[in-house]
Amino acid sequence: MARSIPRRQGGFTLMELLVVLIIAVGLLGLAGVRFAAGTPGAELRAAAREMTSGLRYVRAAALSSGQEQVLLVDVDNGRYWIAGREQQTRRVPERVDIHLVTSRDEVVSDRVAGLRFYPDGSATGGRVTFSRDGRHMVVDVDWLTGRARVLDP
Repeated sequence: MARSIPRRQGGFTLMELLVVLIIAVGLLGLAGVRFAAGTPGAELRAAAREMTSGLRYVRAAALSSGQEQVLLVDVDNGRYWIAGREQQTRRVPERVDIHLVTSRDEVVSDRVAGLRFYPDGSATGGRVTFSRDGRHMVVDVDWLTGRARVLDP
């Protein structure tokens, strides 16, 4: 005797709902990242992280080479580079302002000054502040350890 299989009622399976949910979450996540990338806070965080990375690189170069290394910052034109490597200049986003506090001995001109790292890992110390639309992000360089870090205001 043959049994009849009941006909499936309209609706979605759990698997279909999960697939749709995963796709929707992925699309919303991408939209959120694209939206956040244009905000002043995201630009400031990116500029601060990139500067911190550059400072850590210069410190590592001083440690590994056994020679002093300097990161020069042009506050008027929003750019920075390792002394002697001007062709590798990095730029901050156009609408982001830079303010630099460093040792008086490291001031090169009215607009350019440096942060010096020594072979033992120490530094002249200093602070780089990125600002836009009343918001600020600060990168601090400890003079004793040469440690560069982003301070969350």
